[in-house]
Order: sequence, then C-alpha cells, then structure tokens
Amino acid sequence: MKRTSYIVAAICMALLAIVIAAARSIPQHFEKKIEATDDRTFFCRKVHGRLEPAGKLYKNQPFYAIQYNKNWYVTEIGGKPYYIYQQRVKELNRSFTLSPLASPKAIQTVRPKENIWVYQAPRFGQPIGVLYKNTPVQAIATHGDWYQIMFAGTTAYIHKKQVAGLATEVPIIVYHHIVTYS
Repeated sequence: MKRTSYIVAAICMALLAIVIAAARSIPQHFEKKIEATDDRTFFCRKVHGRLEPAGKLYKNQPFYAIQYNKNWYVTEIGGKPYYIYQQRVKELNRSFTLSPLASPKAIQTVRPKENIWVYQAPRFGQPIGVLYKNTPVQAIATHGDWYQIMFAGTTAYIHKKQVAGLATEVPIIVYHHIVTYS
C-alpha cells in the first residue's frame, strides 16, 4: 500500500513539474489591431511543422493579432492559429470596433471546396479576405445560406455552397490500460 502511495505521489510531482514548465512557456497576453498593407497579405497554417499558405487578408481591413513571434503575427481564424508575415501588415492606433476575441464554441468544422471569399456580412459584397481550398475553419453559427466564422478576430461569413461539408469534432478518450490494486 505504501509503495502505491509513493508511486502516485511521484507521478503527481512529475505532472506538476510539467504543468509549471508549460505555464512558463505560454506567451504573455498580446492583442494588437493590425491592417493588411496590400492585397497579397497571406496567412499561413502549420502543417507537419512547415508553414503553408491558407488564405489572404485584403488591404485596409482591420484585424486582430493575438501574438507576435519574431517575424510573424499570429491571428485566429476559425479557432486555430494562423501566421501573417509582419512586413505585410501594420499596427493600427486608430480606434475601430471588432468582434470580441473570445471565440464562441464552434458548432462544426467546414472546409472550402475551392478558394472562397470571406465577407463581413451574410451577403455578397466587398470581401475582406480569402480562404484557400481545404483550409479547415470552425463554423460558430448559421444564418440562412451562410456560416458565421471568426476571421482574424472579426466576425465573418462564408457561403454554404462553397464548402465541402461539415465535420463535427468529437473528443475521444483512449485508455491504454487500467491497473487496479487490491
């Protein structure tokens, strides 16, 4: 019985050390309003440790950056981190209103069938950016023929006919083995 207690205590101490180390590596809160400086402002996602283009932001549209890493601003699109090269954006000092950064709970994940435009309202008009084919993005609501998404800190919309379909994310818990002591 004592041996089990020591093992449990050792595991708890190891987990605590891991949590403390992870907490120290979390960057401090960073929130900047940014704007694309031209229509070639690409944002990228990490795939197998490499950055690949996932879409682009359009010029003169305000967005939020949630982090800054060396040469990259990090923003959130559909609940996932995306990277924007810092030379393609500028920080804004003027005030404007964006949706709150806290992302609402996603209802489903969608993937564009082709490169699609992203709009600021649920209607066709002036696009604020582009999502590339197969870039996963979380839909947070539906509005008729439109999915509402979070696009770089602002509420945005994509048309339902332009996405390949829905995938509901389900958490899966895996137990490798269970040990009981008597």
